[in-house]
Amino acid sequence: MQGSIDIGGPFRNAILAMAARRLRNRNPRPESVQRTYWTVGEYQRDAARLAMLGYEVISEAVTNPYVEGASFRQRPAMQIRVPTAHVMYELSK
Repeated sequence: MQGSIDIGGPFRNAILAMAARRLRNRNPRPESVQRTYWTVGEYQRDAARLAMLGYEVISEAVTNPYVEGASFRQRPAMQIRVPTAHVMYELSK
C-alpha cells in the first residue's frame, strides 16, 4: 500500500513533543522510556528531542508498517497499518 495520507502525524508529533517537555520537567527523570512510532520521521524527530534530554537508544525493533489481516469467505486479506518502530531509551550516565 503506497501513497497513504498520514492525517494523524501532526497530532502524534505534538503528543511526543509534549511528552518530551514533561520528561524535561520531571525530577528525577525516569531511567528508561519506551516509545512506539508510526513513521520513521516521527522516530527521528523524537529521538533528537530525547537525545537533548540525555537519553540514548538501548533497544529498537523496526517492522513492516503493514501486516496481513485475516481473510473471510475467499476475500483477499486486508492490510492493517501497525506502528513501524518500538524503541527503548535509557538515561545516559
